[in-house]
Amino acid sequence: MINLNHMTVLEGFVLSLFIILIVFLILWLLSLILSLLKYLPSAAGTETAEKAKKDGVTAQAAAADDTDREEYMVAVLTAACVAKRTLQKDVRIISCKRIK
Repeated sequence: MINLNHMTVLEGFVLSLFIILIVFLILWLLSLILSLLKYLPSAAGTETAEKAKKDGVTAQAAAADDTDREEYMVAVLTAACVAKRTLQKDVRIISCKRIK
């Protein structure tokens, strides 16, 4: 065991490299685990595919529906941020409808 009170520069350098190596190994393992998560089946993707099969809609149309849903959420969040800044109060969104 290294005595931290009487440590030389070389021992400190070796200890630092060892700790940095451990940190990078942990980060590498986390990135590996996260990259493997994309191969797990997701519930949202299967629901969209099943809905598309049931309705006779193509996969491209189902993907467009997902994009519309994402754009809808972005619009709602943006409107909430603007309203909060304008009113200087907390904002609660009750409903939202699309105007064409």
